[in-house]
Formats: sequence, C-alpha cells, structure tokens
Amino acid sequence: MHTDPHLPPVFTRAEATQYGLTRHQADHRARSGHWVTLCRGTYAEASAFARRPATEQHALRAVAVLGARADDASASHVTAASLRGWSLPLEHPVQPWITRGDLRRSARHDRHVVVQVATLPATETARARVEVDGWTWTVGTTGPARTAADCLRHLPLGEGVALVDSALRIGDVSSDEVRSC
Repeated sequence: MHTDPHLPPVFTRAEATQYGLTRHQADHRARSGHWVTLCRGTYAEASAFARRPATEQHALRAVAVLGARADDASASHVTAASLRGWSLPLEHPVQPWITRGDLRRSARHDRHVVVQVATLPATETARARVEVDGWTWTVGTTGPARTAADCLRHLPLGEGVALVDSALRIGDVSSDEVRSC
C-alpha cells in the first residue's frame, strides 16, 4: 500500500485527497481499517490514534464531531470537562458529549456521539483549544459552571461529585456558580 502523506490527526476524506491521496485510496483506507472513523466522513490514522492517551483520543473525537456539524452544538458534560483538564471518571465515555440548542430536535446517542438538547444561552458557553502534534482546533464548549452542573445531572452521583470537586480544587468554578446553573 502507498504510504500516506502527512495528514492531520483528524481529517475528512476530502482533506485526504487534498493531501495527495486519490478518492479510491481514501475509500480503501477507510474500509480496510487503516483509518479509524471518528464520525461520519471524518477519520484518524488508526495506529497513531491507538497510541494516543484516552483523553487525547476523546478530544480528537470531539473535534471531529463538532467539525462535521453545521449547527450551534457545543462540547459539553464529560467532554467539556476533559477539554478543561478536570479529573475524569476512570471509565469516562469514549463518545464525545455535545449539547445543541435546537429544542425541536431530540437527544440521542450512537457509537460516535451523545447529543443532549437544551437551552444554551451565550453566557453559558465558552471556547477551548485542542492542540495535538502541532495542530490546533478551537471548539465551542459549555462554560465551567454549566459543565459542572451538567455532569452532576447526568453522571452517576459519585463520578459527578468527583469531577466537580476537581473543578472546584483547581479554581475553574465556585460552588455558587454551579448552584446557579
């Protein structure tokens, strides 16, 4: 098999062809397992992805999912906590969590993403930088207080409390801010 050009840690099929692969080569790599599918139409090179720590894999999955969406979705819950560097549950989910503000849609989850639907005012959102191997992405997230409150609402009690305790200890959020959400 032809050696891949130097691809970013997360890329689409169209980007792979811009880097020099033919559409046929890209399709073959996606089908053969040479690439791992992060979400529909977005990939990572499988062996490089497998060598990454779980938190970095999670961040790259979030970049892929949010990059593939045309709506106002933001990384949320455990994903936003991970992007902030908070201590996570030992068995944190592989799929990124996102929240979208379109209340006409329904919450769902599949093997690539957990989608929550809720009102998400601009005051409860923020931005996070994801940096991997010299590549940088900026993604929308829920703000620290909203992230903490969402984790308390949706995670098992012990995991939610431990995660929020981490955020309180590093000073990202106060207990009053969490209560206000």
